[in-house]
Amino acid sequence: MSEERDARRMPCGLSAVILCGGRSRRMHVDKALLPIGGQTLLEHVIGRVRPWVDDLVLAARADQSGLPDEPVVYDSSPDRGPLPAVVDALPLLMHEHVLIVAVDTPLLVPELIPMLHDRLGDADVAVPWVNGHPVMALSVMSRPAVLRVAPAMREGAGLRDLLPCVRVVRVSEDDLRLVDPELQSFMPCNTPDEWRAALDLHGHLVSDR
Repeated sequence: MSEERDARRMPCGLSAVILCGGRSRRMHVDKALLPIGGQTLLEHVIGRVRPWVDDLVLAARADQSGLPDEPVVYDSSPDRGPLPAVVDALPLLMHEHVLIVAVDTPLLVPELIPMLHDRLGDADVAVPWVNGHPVMALSVMSRPAVLRVAPAMREGAGLRDLLPCVRVVRVSEDDLRLVDPELQSFMPCNTPDEWRAALDLHGHLVSDR
């Protein structure tokens, strides 16, 4: 893995929304606050995302506590999935191109972020396609396109429901493996067993550096 971007870099033209307001029902505890490497999972993900974006907003539950000192949008539509939270966050961001990333990505390979941004081009969404499915919780979107399409969507629509309505670039597994050979960024992390497996792999990755 390459070194993180120099903090003195030029602006990259990308903002981010970090989705951290899920109920974590299968994990039984708030995933955002899980400990990893002496910090919370949310702080860990922020650390991986921040060098590659110019600003970010956390999308959180209204009753969520223990969040780091970052801009936060609290969900105005509880239990309706991440799309309303994304729509609420977009007007607060600096750029028209926005990274959407879920908090439950402890093994996120940061170099995926500029890859997805580059692939967006003139399209509306650049989305990884893994195991035959789009991974909306690690994608780059055009803010104007989302804000144009989302208000007309049915109640309860999810991020995937945007895809038939916008111009999409699919990023294949072969392309993703150029920067994430084992596709570790997409490792599931929804249950205690999956979390333990992620922690074990994270420990190996840190010790191998």
